[in-house]
Amino acid sequence: MNYQNYISAGSLLACSSLLSSERLNDILSTSAFMQMSSSNKYPTLHEFKEWNDRYAQVLRYCRYVSSGRLTFEYSSTSQDRIFTPKGVIVAAMASELSPEEKDSLNFMLERFSELKGESKASKVFTQRAIESAKADVSEEKTIHRIRILAGVVDADSTLKCVIFNLATHQPIEFDFFNQNFALGDLLGHVDTEYFAARLDEDYAEEKRVAVLKTLAGRGDEETERLF
Repeated sequence: MNYQNYISAGSLLACSSLLSSERLNDILSTSAFMQMSSSNKYPTLHEFKEWNDRYAQVLRYCRYVSSGRLTFEYSSTSQDRIFTPKGVIVAAMASELSPEEKDSLNFMLERFSELKGESKASKVFTQRAIESAKADVSEEKTIHRIRILAGVVDADSTLKCVIFNLATHQPIEFDFFNQNFALGDLLGHVDTEYFAARLDEDYAEEKRVAVLKTLAGRGDEETERLF
């Protein structure tokens, strides 16, 4: 497959190997910047709608030209319906990806699930993707939240990604991409939002210096090549 796979903070990205090294670095640094900016403004995972809106704003700031934004609410008539985060993410992007992109996304998610917990990539991603358990005072139970960004970047620097959010009382397993969840056990709905946007050539001249200055090296700390 002609894709290289990276962790960028709380995002998993399969990036085309046809991207120049400079362009790849721009993709990865803006990915970290967009997440950092969104999380600084909305630090808790329960503010997912506001976080997604902020992400869309910073996407434009970084000179990404949007070609699509769609919101999906995963639901079923049966509250016993079982799903996995990986299954929802793949389904949400199915109609937006080429066959090669679908294969690359599946491969990346499968391989990430095989990582050991002590690996740097796993630690960086999990730190951003899973919120520390917080007590629900009204029910005296623990709430666990997940936010996953996963997608592909093609040779034209077009990012196609899904942001996946859920909250549950069910403890989160290490391999949470393949963990089974029941709709009836969730707090609210499974919320997924699809973004498609191309990084414009103007980014290098207009925004690169500001983005890298703001990151101050954090982009490198939170970026890791997977395979």
